[in-house]
Amino acid sequence: MFLLRRAPLRLVPRLATIRCQRRSLGSVSAIDSVIFRTLFGTEEIRKVFDDKAYINRCVDAETALARAQSKCNVIPPHIGDVVTSKANEVELDYDKLRTETEIVGYPIFPLVRQLSASCGDEAGRYVHWGATTQDIMDLASILQMKQGLEIVERTLRSVIKNLEHLSRKHRDTPMAGRTHLQHALPITFGHKCAIWLSSFQRHLERLEQLKPRALM
Repeated sequence: MFLLRRAPLRLVPRLATIRCQRRSLGSVSAIDSVIFRTLFGTEEIRKVFDDKAYINRCVDAETALARAQSKCNVIPPHIGDVVTSKANEVELDYDKLRTETEIVGYPIFPLVRQLSASCGDEAGRYVHWGATTQDIMDLASILQMKQGLEIVERTLRSVIKNLEHLSRKHRDTPMAGRTHLQHALPITFGHKCAIWLSSFQRHLERLEQLKPRALM
């Protein structure tokens, strides 16, 4: 069972003031900045890891848990489908979710309360059955990483394809070699691209090795 920690009444106005101050700060890092954030990521990858995407993955974890428990007769057989159907229909109150998360420190209890309410009395009591907050948060993070790595892999393969093309096209295109930013013996631009290509091929190999360890 979750326990919702309530702040003493004398502190509520102070907490409200602090929350307003936080929101008024605006961008607090380069990643938050509208100007600089694209230097550190793309809109596509940002959508995978934004708040709504994370909560959606938490919902995916909760519904998958309910379906698996129904299949194994841990909860009534029909409940998993009911929970999944209702969770897909519910419009979450993100303002309420944010406010309650600031009190509890984690978003799962506020999320489960909304999901349970949407499922009704019978099915609602089985939402999050036997799970912990960390179970759901960890699984949601893994689902995000899986989707993010798919984007990274696609980008790597695109870069590799372009470098293969440039290596062949410019295999005889001369350019100055450099050492410590000074001109050195001549090389070809194709050779330089081939060196970059070798690095990206190793990155792709490491990514393939990472998947079975990181994605369960």
